[in-house]
Amino acid sequence: MYAGQPLVVVGVTGPVSIFAHTVYDLSTKFDFNFLRWMCWIGLWGGLINILLAIFNACSLVKYATRFSCEIFGCLIAVIYIWSAIEELVRQFRHYETETALLSLLLALGTFYFASVLAAAREWRVFRKQIRGIIADYGAAASVIIFTAIQFFQFLKVKDLPRLPVPHNFNTTSGRGWWINPFTAGAPEICSAILPGIVIAALFYFDHNVSSLLSQKPDFNLKKGSAFNWDYCVLGLTMIICAILGIPPTNGLIPQAPLHVRSLAKIKIVQKGEAKVEHWEGVCENRVSAFGQSVLIGVCLVPPLLRILGKIPKAVLSGLFLYMGFASFIGNQLAERTMLIFTDKDRVHIASSYIKNVRYRSILIFTIIQIVLVGAIFGVTKTPAGISFPILIVLLVPLRKYWLRPIFRFTKEELQELDSESEITSEEIDNKEVTMETDITDVSGERDVIEENGGIVELTPDIKSTNAELENSDTISLKE
Repeated sequence: MYAGQPLVVVGVTGPVSIFAHTVYDLSTKFDFNFLRWMCWIGLWGGLINILLAIFNACSLVKYATRFSCEIFGCLIAVIYIWSAIEELVRQFRHYETETALLSLLLALGTFYFASVLAAAREWRVFRKQIRGIIADYGAAASVIIFTAIQFFQFLKVKDLPRLPVPHNFNTTSGRGWWINPFTAGAPEICSAILPGIVIAALFYFDHNVSSLLSQKPDFNLKKGSAFNWDYCVLGLTMIICAILGIPPTNGLIPQAPLHVRSLAKIKIVQKGEAKVEHWEGVCENRVSAFGQSVLIGVCLVPPLLRILGKIPKAVLSGLFLYMGFASFIGNQLAERTMLIFTDKDRVHIASSYIKNVRYRSILIFTIIQIVLVGAIFGVTKTPAGISFPILIVLLVPLRKYWLRPIFRFTKEELQELDSESEITSEEIDNKEVTMETDITDVSGERDVIEENGGIVELTPDIKSTNAELENSDTISLKE
């Protein structure tokens, strides 16, 4: 409610969960009280965030290019997918076979249905508004459906792992609501400074990247950005979370960009044989993000807590799988990774790098990013995992100072591979052929276009244009 740019949805991210888990392991090793130590880490981190905002440090986020954002986005996706697989493997190790198999069925079913329903906008059945509702709430509907499926008589098993949710609005362990930071000893307070710097670095990159992905120039937002003010508010909320003994929140990936997308009016622009999106505008508001937070609070009412306690962990694993793979959508790193395994004669990508960059350079640039994603993710699984936010921040100078001289990319190639947008507004103005998203060919009898819920026939001019596009040459890769 108090953010300068309210479209960025906040919550506890995967990297924050990894950081908290690593802090817990270290607190056990050093014989620190975990909650008190985590409280001081949050206090130091929040103070650093506020100071960064005061001194306009968020202006440096302009150096975070697509190279770094794509790696971080794929890292989040890999964390979601790995967490889902890890939970399913754990159930096969610690539960009976029939329980583990049911968990696998629920997870894959949730993932599949969420993916299918999320693609409802591309269906040829139902009206446009109905398809939009199905797509927006497909993931939630899948969780409800497969939570209910577990109660079918023929699927009942013993000890199906479910969410460990208390039946009343209370802390899980029964501790008090507040953490008194002044009961901590000097070693806990002083040693929390370094992890505080690390979590501040994580939030600096994580939140600002989430903000960047939610405020791309292509989105044509009317309200300007407010990076420093939002980051200051984020620092204040981190301090509050530290005193409450709960994980701090920041901009979510992919939820924040998906939230903006759900509010957008998008057209499809035809470029050769490929289609790309053009955002006409976004319904900018403070209600949707605030409503999401209110609904989360409503879920803490005791009757609903009991219902949440019925959700199998496997269903959440399926949801994590969906969120992970959904993060790859629109990520050019994922697009280029698929390009490696695609026949060059069958490439239908509208991005200019396909025509203007050597295939060798595309391949090397993509492999570098894949290796970095794997390396950073590998670090999160080691005792040095608490330092992984620093590695993420180092991606920025790696791209700016070392990538070009080490791997001998030309300046023009890096501009193409690391450009901000897929299609510019100037290209739209240059009379590119534009069509609404829902285009249907009914058995070859007539061409139709759906507009504002109604069906109208295309004019002969548009039909002839479509014929020209069908006969156009495929975009080929530059050798």
